[in-house]
Amino acid sequence: MVRLGAAADDVWQLESKLGDVTLRCTKRKSHPEPRDAFFTATPAANSIVLTEGGPTDRLPGALLETLRTLVGIDAGNGVPTGQWQLSSDVAERTFYRYRSDLVRLGLVHNVGSEKRPRYQATEQGTATTAKEVPR
Repeated sequence: MVRLGAAADDVWQLESKLGDVTLRCTKRKSHPEPRDAFFTATPAANSIVLTEGGPTDRLPGALLETLRTLVGIDAGNGVPTGQWQLSSDVAERTFYRYRSDLVRLGLVHNVGSEKRPRYQATEQGTATTAKEVPR
């Protein structure tokens, strides 16, 4: 048996469930691990095409809970990053990755400035929390 993982600088895991594809870095030498990349697999001719941004109707449970936390504590003018992070039940590093994923998926946006960001769920994000059951 040959074990290449120990010698590799980067190790990537590709996971597919019901057409949702997640590309995750499980090991990275000398650099921080990048955030997960989400794709949707769409049939095309005799193959499939991956498009960036998986569907938002099946978010992972912890990511959905982070979004629900934001919706629950927002009084209408956005929530500072620190307040949202302290209210979330995830580790700090994980929170920042989740925040980036939620922004990239269009479920959350910054309603403040670059220096003083305040986050708020988009209409799509609010709708997602109302209909979603964590998986």
